[in-house]
Amino acid sequence: MKKFVLLLIGTMLVFPFTGSTQCTTTNATTCTCPPGGGTNCDLLPDITLSKEAISNGGYTEYPQVNAGTSQANQGSDDGRLRLTGATPNLGYGPIEVRGISKWVCGTDSFTSYPGAGFCSDGSDPKQVVVQRVYHKNGNTMTSSDRIAGTMTYHPSHGHQHVDSWGTYTLRIENPNDPNPLNWSIVGTGTKLAFCLLDLSNCNAANNYCRDSLNNLLNSTNLPNYGLGGGGYGCSNALQGISAGYVDIYSKTLDGMWINIPPDVCNGIYWIVVEIDPNNNFRETKEWNNVAAVPVTLTRQTVAGTGVAKITANRAGTIVQGDVVTLTATAGSAYLWSTGATTQTITTNIAGTFTVTVTNPCGTATSAPFVVSVINNPSNPAVTGAARCGPGSITLSATGAGSQKWYTTPTGGSAVNTGTTYTIPNLGATTTYYVESETTTTGPTLNSTPSSNAVSTTGSYNNATSAQYEAFTVYSRLTLQSVLVYSNATGNKTFKLLDKNTNTLRQLTVSVPSGSSRVTLNWTIDPDENYRLQVDNGVNLYYNTKSSNIGYPFTIPGVISITNSSGGHTNFYYCYDWQIKVPDLIAHSSRIPVIATINTVPSVSFSGLSATYQSTAAAATLTGSPVGGTFSGPGISGTTFTPATAGVGGPYTITYSYTAANGCTGTSSQQVTVTLAGNNCLRPFNTSVSNISNIAAQINWDVSITADTFRVRYNVFGSLSYFYKDVNGSGAPHSATLTNLSPGTIYQYQVSSICRGLSSGYNSSASFTTLTTPVRCIKPYGLTATNVANVSATAGWTPYVAADTFRIRYSVNGTSAYLYKDQNGSAGNTSSLIGLSPSTTYQFQVSSICSGVSSGYSPSFTFTTTSAPVPCIKPYGLSSSGIANTSATVSWTQFVSADTFRIRYSVNGTSNYLYKNVNGALAHTTSLTGLTPNTTYQFQVSSVCSGLGSGYSTSSTFTTTNNPVACVTPYGLSTTNITNSSAVLNWTSMVTADSFMVRYSVNGTANYIWKQFTGAGGVHSTQIIGLSPNTTYQWQVRSICTGVSTSVYSSSSLFTTGLIRIAGPQTALGFEVFPNPADEVVSVRFDASEIAKGIIQISDVTGRVIRHIEIDILTGENLIELNTSELSPGLYHFHIESNTDRFDSKVIIQ
Repeated sequence: MKKFVLLLIGTMLVFPFTGSTQCTTTNATTCTCPPGGGTNCDLLPDITLSKEAISNGGYTEYPQVNAGTSQANQGSDDGRLRLTGATPNLGYGPIEVRGISKWVCGTDSFTSYPGAGFCSDGSDPKQVVVQRVYHKNGNTMTSSDRIAGTMTYHPSHGHQHVDSWGTYTLRIENPNDPNPLNWSIVGTGTKLAFCLLDLSNCNAANNYCRDSLNNLLNSTNLPNYGLGGGGYGCSNALQGISAGYVDIYSKTLDGMWINIPPDVCNGIYWIVVEIDPNNNFRETKEWNNVAAVPVTLTRQTVAGTGVAKITANRAGTIVQGDVVTLTATAGSAYLWSTGATTQTITTNIAGTFTVTVTNPCGTATSAPFVVSVINNPSNPAVTGAARCGPGSITLSATGAGSQKWYTTPTGGSAVNTGTTYTIPNLGATTTYYVESETTTTGPTLNSTPSSNAVSTTGSYNNATSAQYEAFTVYSRLTLQSVLVYSNATGNKTFKLLDKNTNTLRQLTVSVPSGSSRVTLNWTIDPDENYRLQVDNGVNLYYNTKSSNIGYPFTIPGVISITNSSGGHTNFYYCYDWQIKVPDLIAHSSRIPVIATINTVPSVSFSGLSATYQSTAAAATLTGSPVGGTFSGPGISGTTFTPATAGVGGPYTITYSYTAANGCTGTSSQQVTVTLAGNNCLRPFNTSVSNISNIAAQINWDVSITADTFRVRYNVFGSLSYFYKDVNGSGAPHSATLTNLSPGTIYQYQVSSICRGLSSGYNSSASFTTLTTPVRCIKPYGLTATNVANVSATAGWTPYVAADTFRIRYSVNGTSAYLYKDQNGSAGNTSSLIGLSPSTTYQFQVSSICSGVSSGYSPSFTFTTTSAPVPCIKPYGLSSSGIANTSATVSWTQFVSADTFRIRYSVNGTSNYLYKNVNGALAHTTSLTGLTPNTTYQFQVSSVCSGLGSGYSTSSTFTTTNNPVACVTPYGLSTTNITNSSAVLNWTSMVTADSFMVRYSVNGTANYIWKQFTGAGGVHSTQIIGLSPNTTYQWQVRSICTGVSTSVYSSSSLFTTGLIRIAGPQTALGFEVFPNPADEVVSVRFDASEIAKGIIQISDVTGRVIRHIEIDILTGENLIELNTSELSPGLYHFHIESNTDRFDSKVIIQ
């Protein structure tokens, strides 16, 4: 919230725009383009900094001790330089910022708000914002949005702040450098984020609007003055500064100060302020965002003794190749022990460093800062590897510490750690990289003060207010624990806050009486102005002193505790900070290691036929590439002799060739030798499948043809064979052996018989039957019965019991299958419906046991009739979803019907209720209005062309008698939205006794609750007293007697309308007086009827300060309000009843 007393604010309210009202964000008729822009241009803002806001009483200096507290809840002002900043918009258009539905945590983004503290570092997600740029093209105004950074919710201000809007520092001038941003920094500000609003304008803003020649600007010489409307506020949906308007950040605001270090002396310094340092926003001029204002400090250390200190960005030990940055106390001249003359130097070598600094305190030489360097480990010794063709390959390396493997020579993430790295399926030669990594354990350090003996005075706290220690982190660390003293046991909440007072970490622990350590284990990144805060520190000990208690408490390169909420004379609660510095990781260079994939030669040979008779002549074989060798039955050198191989086969003939890289390629072909005069080939590629305890299926290659295939089999070791012949018609390639013995080894052979001559048996093979039955085997004996024009009954014989039978069917010759599952205990038939008349169908059946399928049976076909089948009763009635007062009933339709008619009644009675269901849409329906704990009966009939099938056999179910749980409402919507009210609507899944609605400004948790009865099916309510042009979030939950309330629904958003109010109103007898006011404001108005109403007081940001319910009488009403507790500033008074609404702006002095 921004509070600023504008003495001319009343004047501001009555200043008209001198430009035509047609220059608006919707009408560009009289809008002006910048010089050279013609009538087609972007109307960009030009945000500047007002030096006058700082120099004309806009800053206040405070001493290092006993400064007191100028503003409530902002801590001691010890060592602060409070300042006021003002940012006039002197451009051709507004700077308009809008929040969009995107939030970020680092590089992660979300399309909805993930919740406070969601980011990995404990911070709140930041909402992405866009800058809306208005474009004039003749009389037409359009706009476009561009990403322009982020904004964050500020808990103590209650609204969103645009991030990185401004920075401010205290510096020492360098006369030789015209850029103030390069001058030495003495102290920095804490506040970087601000909300943007139209707090004043160039007609009333104390001469804050000036051009580069220092000429005053106002509505008479600023083009497009007021473009934007002059009504921007601090909403997360919309913020901005209109053209010719000014946003002012008063020195009374929380965070509006620069921290002056304790060792700064009196003298001349410069306040340097920069707006939009990251250039997130487009402007007409990017060069006028920096202002430097001289300031003379008079309340710090008296000049005389010089001050020189070295601050490092890490502890004194670094790893070889790393760099440490050393920064000297701010001054006008520097001389380092290295000869450097800049404020900051960097080094990557070991040594002792000092610096001599000249500043307003005098000239002094710093204490030495020692840098030590840990050497990197030696490079690892590596061993590459090679293999023939794609596949697994293992590389190795040895060296100090651990070995990290990478795919790139620099950067990237390690893909493996260890002395070996196995790549499981490498297809091409690849270079990998490995480095040795050693770890030096980072030390655990303890900061001062180590105990509450830091001073001789102090006490146990008896106040409930939060107190903190401010500190700066120079290098990443983990705050492991702190020491506290308590005179009573109790819960205490410890918080880590960032420089914008956002809570990053929070921990509530029970602190015992006496001294104890509180374990935190918070990892903290480098930054300034953190706070370690304890809420409600009652019974905790803190130290006091009449002078500086010893700040800063510093561990060089790690951390510095700089101040407290009570100033430099107090130290609160947390002593002996135990800090873990990160381990130091040293790396060798990355060494390449090559995984070589050698090419396997491509090999082939020719000259071999697929079959030979035993008397055939020898065949000469030719291999490619030449120089390889042949192997296999009947091979001698490059010759294959059928007689030598002998009758049988198929035999495998292989040609092998080894290339120069050592890789061998092979090529194989198969050949069969038959008895002279017989062309019948022996079966080959035999295998066994579908082995059970009593059966097995023998398979052979599908390319073999014969009149008959003969399988002979026997128990292994027995000479008693069993035989099974398979008709060769259709080229079968399997035979099922049955009636086998469980747990028995069988051997088998297969022969072909052609024209009465046998090929002879192939080589024998064996299999073992299982000891227990196998449930899942394909069904057989498929049939089709009850074939009609649009349906049929499929039947089958199961080999064994199955959990489920799955039928798939399609038009014969197609693969566009339909599927139907049937419980294995429901029989061996299933109705197929929805078929086409006079059409041939094929179907198959599979068994499914424990989730494993047997595979489908052979197909069976049938042809539907052309004549329709009469209406048939439904069957397979069932019920589900049974509740206290409802149930879902289902059935199976034998044929298509126009309608299904359900009749149901209490079981054993004939007081039927009826329900019709469209036959084309469903074969299930819900029965409602039932009585709890009651048994019902129901039947279903088919109705076809007006004729009924008669009712099916009845089925029963019993309703439950359970209490109905409270269910969360859904379907949230918002209607009748005005600038101060809205109607909230939802859908309830159950009847609730009451509903609870909660609502707040979007992104905040400052909820307002409203509860009302659910009797009569109420599912909407009106809320009033809202702020205009504000986005709200709301939720609703059900409350049911005897049952826990439901959880709140998901949030729904809506934005109230925008109002423009120019000043006090007296219409309809309405008056607010006096204005300006002091301690009492009177509100007088006329009302047409008795009613209930509200008075709502808001600040300039739209935040509601007071919400008062009033009784309104017919005629004149006079209400006096005590405003003595309101801070000086501009407020919005809103009075509303069912029939009337009044608004006014009031100045509180």
